[in-house]
Amino acid sequence: MTGQLMYYYGSAVSNSNIVQQNEAQAMKNMAIANDIKNGQQFEFNLGQAKRKGQKCIVTLKNQRNFDFFVEEWQTSKKN
Repeated sequence: MTGQLMYYYGSAVSNSNIVQQNEAQAMKNMAIANDIKNGQQFEFNLGQAKRKGQKCIVTLKNQRNFDFFVEEWQTSKKN
């Protein structure tokens, strides 16, 4: 019984992490689509996305951070 509980707990935590990463990637994609400028920040219901150079830093409401390198911003002339 304990083994089953540990298995399902591990599955729930893993699925939660996947959902949070997908949410962060969606916010990053919105920031790219709107071509935010360096230092600009977008607020979402789930958190915020901020551009810092060629990185998009996404902070969820639970304070979990995701850093993404955005190649499109490296070649952009609109900085």
